[in-house]
Order: sequence, then structure tokens, then C-alpha cells
Amino acid sequence: MTEDDLMIRLSRYEALVLSDWLHRMMDTADFDELVDRDRAVWSPLYRISGTLETSLAEVFRPDYPVRLQDARNRLLDALGEVGRPTGEACCSGSTCSASPTTFRRVGSSLSSC
Repeated sequence: MTEDDLMIRLSRYEALVLSDWLHRMMDTADFDELVDRDRAVWSPLYRISGTLETSLAEVFRPDYPVRLQDARNRLLDALGEVGRPTGEACCSGSTCSASPTTFRRVGSSLSSC
């Protein structure tokens, strides 16, 4: 690694979810149109996608869908209410009424309810 290189660390869960998302989004018309607005972004996207694809043996295992869902659930649990759309069920089944950018600290997590 040279001085000009940068290392990004992801948990295995983050890597699985990001790899799946990139695989589903890349080469779709909407995604391509968005990235084509700044074509230089394709270079890091291809590098990240390729690195994830060659580093994650899980994608070839028969239980990949289960592993992916587990990873998604773990990340969503850790995320809490951050980024949850207004009106989506949260906080033990209640409905959020706060705007998505309004949060309050509840214990060690953030809540928008």
C-alpha cells in the first residue's frame, strides 16, 4: 500500500450487504444515469465491487440468502431509527411522526419517535 492508497474497513455484514446492493444496482438504468453524471465515480465503484466480489466466499454458498438476510438484520438493528422514513413502523410498533432528520438519544441509540 502506497502513501496515496486508502484502506476502508468494513465488517463482514457491511461487506455482504454492500456487495449485494452494488450487484443489484450496477447496470440498472437509474444507477448508471446517476453515476454517469460524474463518470470518474465508476473507477472506485468497480474497484470496490470487484474487491468485495473476490473477497466474499459467502456469495457462493447455498445458504447465501440466509446469511445476507442475517447481515441486513444485524445492520438494521445497529442502525436503529436513523434513516427510517417518516410514517414507517418503529419503536415497538408505533408510527414515527418526527421528520427523518429529527432524532433524540435513547440510551446508547438514536430514535426519531
